[in-house]
Amino acid sequence: MTFKNEIKKEYINGKNNLKTSFPEAFEFLKIIESLSNKGFHIGTHKNLHLYFKDTFLFYFKMDSYGVVEYSAKCNGITKRQTQKHPDMFFTPWLQRLDELGIDSLKEIDINPLKKNNRASNYNKVIITRSIESQRIFDSVIEILNLISQ
Repeated sequence: MTFKNEIKKEYINGKNNLKTSFPEAFEFLKIIESLSNKGFHIGTHKNLHLYFKDTFLFYFKMDSYGVVEYSAKCNGITKRQTQKHPDMFFTPWLQRLDELGIDSLKEIDINPLKKNNRASNYNKVIITRSIESQRIFDSVIEILNLISQ
């Protein structure tokens, strides 16, 4: 089955609001949208669900006040003929954040705390705009590149 990006107007409006309130997040979303050649695709309404082939990886929620959220729990309905497997992303990403020493910064809130560096359906990572934001987004891209190999 071939999947395509599904981008809705509400998502575009929310993303465009990030241009000024959280430019690193805006640029990150542009990169995410361009990863279809590596097997990734997105589903949007107001926010974003990211998939790799037939697997749901994470939900990305935007806030126009300089806050974004990654969640292992999808918001609503996922694309047809896909499976939920967020640990494929969250397990290596949480480990990477730990290695980088980012998981303990005040700009990031991991809730609830991970158990044995394993993702669960309850993992949620909230990021506020800071000098560390770019490193956090870069770590996501790094993990996505590993997943696509």
